[in-house]
Amino acid sequence: MKRILILGAILSFVVFAVLPAQAERIFAESFQKTFGLSRLENDLVSQTVIGDTIYYLLRNGSLYTWQPGQNSYALMTKVKSAPLWNIERPLSQQGQELETEILESVDCLVPSEEGALYGFNLHSGLIGKIDQNGWHLNDTRLDVSGLTPPDQYYPEDIFPCFIAGARMYGMMDLYASRGKSAPDTSLLVFDLSDGVCTSIKMPDVLAFCSYTPGKLLCVKDNGSTIPTLAVYDITTRQTVDHGASFPVSIPRKSFKTAFELRSHFGGFAYNRANNAIYVTDEKGPWRSLSGGPFERIPTTEKWETLSLNPRAWTLSSGGYVTLNEWCFYFR
Repeated sequence: MKRILILGAILSFVVFAVLPAQAERIFAESFQKTFGLSRLENDLVSQTVIGDTIYYLLRNGSLYTWQPGQNSYALMTKVKSAPLWNIERPLSQQGQELETEILESVDCLVPSEEGALYGFNLHSGLIGKIDQNGWHLNDTRLDVSGLTPPDQYYPEDIFPCFIAGARMYGMMDLYASRGKSAPDTSLLVFDLSDGVCTSIKMPDVLAFCSYTPGKLLCVKDNGSTIPTLAVYDITTRQTVDHGASFPVSIPRKSFKTAFELRSHFGGFAYNRANNAIYVTDEKGPWRSLSGGPFERIPTTEKWETLSLNPRAWTLSSGGYVTLNEWCFYFR
């Protein structure tokens, strides 16, 4: 829910090519100029990647795309997009019109491994495919009753989130945005046919991303300052060590709260195309190729800070995309 509090926050993608390591900032000034948007109007609601296409949904409902090597951005379609509202007040006090907007809009873009793009509403469970003709809702809503912590009015974000087959998978940490406790991570499995959500606790898991079919790549707390990389089998619910050494050292005191922990690393992603693992810390991005040791991705610009839990994706051509709250441009 943090993104709803930030009015007009300027969020920038940074795209890292695999070899050589170059970067380009996108959906920034040139994008705004092309579509006549002010900095405040470039208000991001959700983003994702499918194949080699980056999808970028604004608060005004415009859904844009961009691909590597593309000289221009494209407006794909318009959908109902999540509005801004005061999250300190419960839904019942928002007014009927605003309440309807909150419950009947897209606030989360979800990629599917089959190549389709879905729009999802965290508050009502509405879900359906998005194409050039808009948002096409499924008949069945997903059960989102478990997404809202007892002491909050609204649900936590789910990330990463993706669809494989007839199920949607997502990671939820009850304390990711509140800083009240150590991470409390669950794997959420939604059945698209009947909407049922199965919540699977993942003790000591700090982050995960899609890996090979039926498996997740995880960052796990092992009691030391350097977490372990592990592979989680969704069917058997068993975890085995991956073998590569995690490149980021984290002070043990930072493990006490999810908020502080995620100020040390983020941007965790895996690319099946080239068997590469990515992660970022306060000094910049790391990459491990084919299970080898992590190495810094060299950049010509200084990576000055790390926003809270920056999100990341990979492209089918071998690239790496990270979303950071700060406007850094790497080339």
